[in-house]
Amino acid sequence: MKDNIQQGSRQGQERAAPARPRHTQPRGRAYQDTPRLALYRQVATSLWSGDGYYEKQAAWFERFQANVAAALAEEARFPFALAAYARDTHALAGSARERGLALRSSPIALYVEAVAHPASKGTGYARRYAPRVLLRADEPAEAIAYFRAHHKAHGGVPHGMLRGMQAALRGFDEYQLAKHKKPGAVAMRDVLRLARPKPKTDEERALWGRVVAQTLETPYTWQVELSKCATNEEKRAKWNELIRSGRLGLFALVRNLRNILKYGQTSKRR
Repeated sequence: MKDNIQQGSRQGQERAAPARPRHTQPRGRAYQDTPRLALYRQVATSLWSGDGYYEKQAAWFERFQANVAAALAEEARFPFALAAYARDTHALAGSARERGLALRSSPIALYVEAVAHPASKGTGYARRYAPRVLLRADEPAEAIAYFRAHHKAHGGVPHGMLRGMQAALRGFDEYQLAKHKKPGAVAMRDVLRLARPKPKTDEERALWGRVVAQTLETPYTWQVELSKCATNEEKRAKWNELIRSGRLGLFALVRNLRNILKYGQTSKRR
């Protein structure tokens, strides 16, 4: 990925970048990014949190789409590879190999924008990169919802994107599908009905059937378990049970330190 960005920088010196003012929002002098570097900078630094201090959200999004188009014009693969790199979660797993950015919103938006652009049609990148970008069970639904929100005029969800989702869906077990099942513009069973993956085993057929029938087994998470408690004593007992189980993740533990102390934790984490 670093080589691609550096190569893009060298090529950008040889070919003219899209016409744009060479100054910052407050009208100071600025370095002129190449199309690839401009896209990388925007993907890596965005929080998708609305208007910024110098730039409105609508202007930021228009610039994002322009950067995707400019990068695609140079190399159709680059936005897809950047989306996979930005979503790569090995940074969280402590992998020794080159790490990605472990982002969520930016990679999905970048992937869908690249898929929707005519320059990527027929390249096969939509299908190839979907399993590397849509890593969480609710992300295929988010990608379809994003496409419908911003590219509805283009018609239905692109076939290549749906074929890529077929491969992505095979990586989710019942726990993941149930944990990330949530109401929204697109439900998980909508994804299955659109992507129409063919089950390879009886287990897959049964699992996807439970998704469509909405009969997935309720996952064992702290949110689900605490929702069953009505009194402080029940919450205290439940927190102790969760801690003893060893199934309370580190981030969940840190996030709930106040509640654990409030209800009187007495157990030690395994």
